[in-house]
Amino acid sequence: MKRGDFIKTDVKPKLMQRSVLRIQKALRTGMILSLPLICGIGVQLVKCHGDLVVLSVRAGSAAEKAQIATGDRIVGVNGTNVVMLGLDCEQVAALVSGVLGSTVRLELVDTEGRDVHVTVPRLPTQPVSQEQL
Repeated sequence: MKRGDFIKTDVKPKLMQRSVLRIQKALRTGMILSLPLICGIGVQLVKCHGDLVVLSVRAGSAAEKAQIATGDRIVGVNGTNVVMLGLDCEQVAALVSGVLGSTVRLELVDTEGRDVHVTVPRLPTQPVSQEQL
């Protein structure tokens, strides 16, 4: 797993595949004219003792370029204090994800305890394979 990937572990692969196939068919047949491409920043998170900790950052990702590192703690997303709200990894992943090319503002605490504020573009990342999980 590369740092920067958000992983939703409770999604059933067959269900997700069927949904993707339905959307692709709708796009081909003209039922849907266009869909915004939803992207993340390339981090994987884990919740540890109430903190949302960056477990890994995908090589070449927007998060890596923004110098987000393993062990950094995400405390805010676009001005929302995710720790005080008690959000879990999936909820934070939803806040961080967005339309391709848009940006997300993150408030982090790095491994040395310093507050870090970064604006990260949402870019496509390579899908995670089963072997990487």
